[in-house]
Amino acid sequence: MTVVGEAPPAHASGGLREYTQSATFTVPLGVTGVHLVAWGAGGGGGGSFLNTAVQGYASGGGGGGAGFMRGAITVLPLQQLTITIGAGGVGGAGSPVDGAASSPGGAGGDTVVRIGETVVAVAQGGSGGQGGQSGSPAQGGAGGSGGSGTVPPITATGGGGFVRTGAAGTAGAGVVSSPGGTGGLPPDLGSSNPGSRGRGGAGGAADSPAEPGASGNSGLLILGWS
Repeated sequence: MTVVGEAPPAHASGGLREYTQSATFTVPLGVTGVHLVAWGAGGGGGGSFLNTAVQGYASGGGGGGAGFMRGAITVLPLQQLTITIGAGGVGGAGSPVDGAASSPGGAGGDTVVRIGETVVAVAQGGSGGQGGQSGSPAQGGAGGSGGSGTVPPITATGGGGFVRTGAAGTAGAGVVSSPGGTGGLPPDLGSSNPGSRGRGGAGGAADSPAEPGASGNSGLLILGWS
């Protein structure tokens, strides 16, 4: 559930909110700490390369999976937290004309929590996969690297925690009709499971016409208090 500019909950005994879009959260009365579990966004897959004159075909690399962050922060009642959910990296374009360069995928956005102008937690997005490359023979694009993160500082009532790095995307191949590289997956810690969020996009397949890479999936934040 995503609530923008929400009023503080009526009861401060405990709660959980899931954010799939950017929003603000107002700390309930009586609450002095919140727990954060977050994933960034996946990187976009690279586009494929095509040069039919020399039978040059190369698929794009998959985008990197998002990073993961878990931690806690100290807050004040009625304080506002600004939550930015990372947007998935855009897939790269395939060769627009025969022999032209393909494009890499875009980086996935970071999922960030701020109090005022102060950044208190970050789950990084994965990087984009590279487009297929010209050459003799043509070369598949490299996969994008996985994101990491930054945990909140340790305080009297929260902080610490840990980060995990997302999986890298796999590389494409310089073979006609080869599929694009697979997008990297975000960390899955069992009870902390992002579902399809934070996955890297697949690279574009080596075909004619050249194919674009797929966009990465957006991020996620789960916020809880007791």
